[in-house]
Amino acid sequence: MDPIEVPTPADVAGLSGPQLDRALVELETARRRLEAAYVAVLDQADTTKRYELNGHASVRGWTLALTDSSPVETHRRLQTMRALRELPAA
Repeated sequence: MDPIEVPTPADVAGLSGPQLDRALVELETARRRLEAAYVAVLDQADTTKRYELNGHASVRGWTLALTDSSPVETHRRLQTMRALRELPAA
């Protein structure tokens, strides 16, 4: 997997207009890659029931405990995970 480079605020402060355009597109691409990987991890944990080894009843509880994510954000990602299972071509 290619590393994702994240500019610091100081890096961003020195960017020109076209560089800002490029940075925004690159960051959006990276965000989407990260989100896809996150959902893939959730799917694998759910499929293999990894969460049970940590004493959790569901992948939701496992995710909330490990990441301290908000319940709303976790719910959204689990919805994405389930949607991708039903629509694998997506």
